[in-house]
Amino acid sequence: MSRYKVALVMIARNESARIVRALASATNCVDELVVLDTGSTDATVALARSAGARVHHFQWCDDFAAARNAALALADADWNVVVDADEWIAEAGVELLALRHTAPAFVGTLRVDSQFDTPIGTAVAPSWLARVLPRGVRYEGHVHEQPVHKLPAPAGKLVEAAAYLHDVGHYVSSVAHHKHSWYVVANSDMPGFTERERLVVAALCRYHRKALPSPAHNSFEQLTPEEKRLLTLAIPILRLADNLDRSHSQRVRSVDCKFRDGEVLLQVHSDGEIDLETWAAERAGETFRQIYDRSLAIAKAK
Repeated sequence: MSRYKVALVMIARNESARIVRALASATNCVDELVVLDTGSTDATVALARSAGARVHHFQWCDDFAAARNAALALADADWNVVVDADEWIAEAGVELLALRHTAPAFVGTLRVDSQFDTPIGTAVAPSWLARVLPRGVRYEGHVHEQPVHKLPAPAGKLVEAAAYLHDVGHYVSSVAHHKHSWYVVANSDMPGFTERERLVVAALCRYHRKALPSPAHNSFEQLTPEEKRLLTLAIPILRLADNLDRSHSQRVRSVDCKFRDGEVLLQVHSDGEIDLETWAAERAGETFRQIYDRSLAIAKAK
């Protein structure tokens, strides 16, 4: 079994009160601690080194993405776990240990519990953030920086197949047709696709509308962890494509995707009116925002 190298990557400045706790919490689940100091005037650098971290320096330029990318470039690891100095890994990072035997083919999330004071005591607000990055993934955005990454290599082929097949369930019934689509695809021969790929395509058909995957769904639970990641990342793409043809008139000729200050902008090319398609895609964009943690804007190209 292959063994992959895992690094904790952190940017820090004047975090002497917290950085040792953060680094110590990850020691057992990573192979390397990389800290990029952005101008500390306290004991942050010395404490980080005493905790076993390799410390480098960066001239702060009011760009969080630039700093994070500089830190990632210093880490020679297959997996990079991004942690801030005021955070720590709970439960000794038991789940992160699996990264050493998991191919770096997806972007993973960590649950981050943010504590804040209320009139009746301390409350916790959980959020899932893309913090487990395979080698080569980088950030964009000066302040609200987010990782930019590609889907796993097989995703394009599987999304294309699902785009053709997602409505096949209508031949069984128009009621909950997405569930019928899953059954038809999962139990049909698909030349050119492996059995595992067929199950992912079937799951994409299942989730092209309505609910997102849940542990209560057999169509989701029968997938491997890597297949679940691929599915989760591909669902918003399929939903956007489906809704950009909401009228089934093929009014959209092409779509350009651009990044603008941390926001994803879809510029839609069409020779006709696409008000219905734009409206439908904007509704589907909520799934994109939920999974990719990026805002999405859709506009007709001029």
